[in-house]
Amino acid sequence: MNPKPRMQDSVKTICSGSSFSVTPTNQQPNQIVPFGTTYTWTVSSVSAGLIGGFSGSGGTIIGTLSNPSDTVETIIYDVIAIGSGVGCGRDTFQITVNVNPSPRVTFSPSGPQTICSGDTTTTVMITSFTPGATIPWNSINPLPSGLSGALQNGVNVIPSQTLINNTNLSITLVDSAQAITGGGFSCPGTKTPYVFVINPKPKILDTVRAICSGDTFRVTPANVQPSQIVPNGTTYTWTAGANQLGATNQNTPQSTISQTLSNSGSNLTDSVTYTVYADGGCAKDTFLIKVYVSPKPKILDTVRTICSGDTLRVTPANVQPSQIVPVGTTYTWIISAAGNITGQSGQSTPQSTISQPLVNNSNVLDSVTYTVYANGGCAKDTFLIKVYVNPKPKILDTVRTICSGDTFRVTPANVQPSQIVPAGTNYTWVISTAGNITGQSGQS
Repeated sequence: MNPKPRMQDSVKTICSGSSFSVTPTNQQPNQIVPFGTTYTWTVSSVSAGLIGGFSGSGGTIIGTLSNPSDTVETIIYDVIAIGSGVGCGRDTFQITVNVNPSPRVTFSPSGPQTICSGDTTTTVMITSFTPGATIPWNSINPLPSGLSGALQNGVNVIPSQTLINNTNLSITLVDSAQAITGGGFSCPGTKTPYVFVINPKPKILDTVRAICSGDTFRVTPANVQPSQIVPNGTTYTWTAGANQLGATNQNTPQSTISQTLSNSGSNLTDSVTYTVYADGGCAKDTFLIKVYVSPKPKILDTVRTICSGDTLRVTPANVQPSQIVPVGTTYTWIISAAGNITGQSGQSTPQSTISQPLVNNSNVLDSVTYTVYANGGCAKDTFLIKVYVNPKPKILDTVRTICSGDTFRVTPANVQPSQIVPAGTNYTWVISTAGNITGQSGQS
């Protein structure tokens, strides 16, 4: 005697887009499934919007169902079990398939959120239209390079967070939320991204520059992260001491901090401090630039007159504004013209004074010209010293022989270099020894 099928209703739960498969098993005495039993099935009822409910036949009841809604949808199949033996009959039963939705998520605020580095984001509430769904979220892993302060996971809420961008470019942080249906059969939804854009904030260090009077300083801050951050396109405005060394305020944004400064009223290094406002587009930063401006030597040509054999000494004095001699100025020089002067020589080793003993080897006024290079540390200046050297008489002792009653006359002749008699030389004398001679007398 062949057995007759006796079937029981069954319930299946699946996720939207999944397939179900039912192959009834023999569980006698409540359910009897004779070997070779086959099935035919038709849709008895279906929730509105459920996709994929079709009739069919075979040894297994199968189907693929999609639920585009936000709640559980149900389909009921009427199934006829047909025994394999001749005349063994059939039985009918129902299969109920509950199709969980693929839960969607919504964010409040909707995003994306754009902030400046160091600012705090707004708390994001994550909800789903699917009742009972939980919504875990995760941040991108690994986090973007240069970003700090980001939370990496949570459930239902992305808390406010202080995000720091340690680069000079915008950073995009993507968190992904995925709702999961509640109950005994969990179904995950599609991962939905939430975006935070963290723009860089300028962070520029104070700096110092040194220039010479009349020169132009230029400061273009470089991006040296993390110590100094200069976002692309950063511009600068600044304030400075009014009319100090020629410094002026700048209200029009510039890509470089630059001005020409002059320290022409002092022989000491002076300085000006700029307060600079860096605008990186997202935020601003304030920093200082201190510029030291050293004076340039400005020394006038000069003339000196000395006697042959004396020493020339010239130490230029600071008589501003006509002559500026920075503290510590040193001098080197070359000889431009000499004539009959000796003792002069070029000097390549820096000196604090121009000094040399000079000799005029002629009997007329002669001169020598020095070309002097003044080095004020910051810059150099060139000036001339013309030295007039008066000749000194150099007359040899002499002997004369005359007859008593005669007159002797001595007019020294210029026979350089052994004897030098400057033009216009005159003489006075005293009597040193006389013996039996008379007629001699001193002359003053």
